[in-house]
Amino acid sequence: MHTRHVAGGIIAAAFLSLTPTQTSATDAERAFFDGIQARNVGPFRGGRATVAEGVQQDPHTYYMGTTGGVWKTTNAGGLYRSDDGGETWTQVNSDRLLIARSWYYMHVFADPVDADTVYVLNAPFLKSVDGGEHFSRISVPHGDNHDLWINPRDPAWMVNANDGGANVSFDGGASWSRQDNQPTAQFYRVNTDEQFEYRIYGGQQDNSTVAIRSRSRDGSIGRDDWEVHGGCESAHVAFDPKNPELT
Repeated sequence: MHTRHVAGGIIAAAFLSLTPTQTSATDAERAFFDGIQARNVGPFRGGRATVAEGVQQDPHTYYMGTTGGVWKTTNAGGLYRSDDGGETWTQVNSDRLLIARSWYYMHVFADPVDADTVYVLNAPFLKSVDGGEHFSRISVPHGDNHDLWINPRDPAWMVNANDGGANVSFDGGASWSRQDNQPTAQFYRVNTDEQFEYRIYGGQQDNSTVAIRSRSRDGSIGRDDWEVHGGCESAHVAFDPKNPELT
């Protein structure tokens, strides 16, 4: 949460202000940490907490995503909200869509300005403007959404990272930039054949198995130098390196 940066700045300031004749680093650390009070926060019946996010302009508002009860036998999972700095929590949404991939990934992002706007990312890209009570799907160029950056000065500016690459929006997610204008494919591993020019093979996340020439005869490697080899994304490409006719 955002307090980590504040605490780090305080620690740095404390050490910079010390001189060898005043006290030791150990004394300064003890004095600083003795003044910190810790307490438990979070919905204790919500199951495993997957992520928590604070609202930058409202230090009392936090959102938390949880997976649910033991063996998912309760309906305690979903999105929780606190408006008192974590003292109390309310389950605002228990829709399974929010936690469909909590075993793999689930992300919650709060709008840095509007405390009632919150995003939940997993396979779909979801947005709420009423504090998490209702969500709508936001259309993005590619599924499996893993990260979101929101401009703290203008929340309409966002960058979304997903299995297909990255996209930029300047209108709050109403439209996004293309993905085929940047080299952001995710390759598990690569191997090569022994042709001239040799080719590099690899399985890429969500976008099939491909091969590309090590160099192009017109001086630059472009889209025309890619070839599709096999399917899926299982990452292993096997062939005779001297004669890769069959892959």
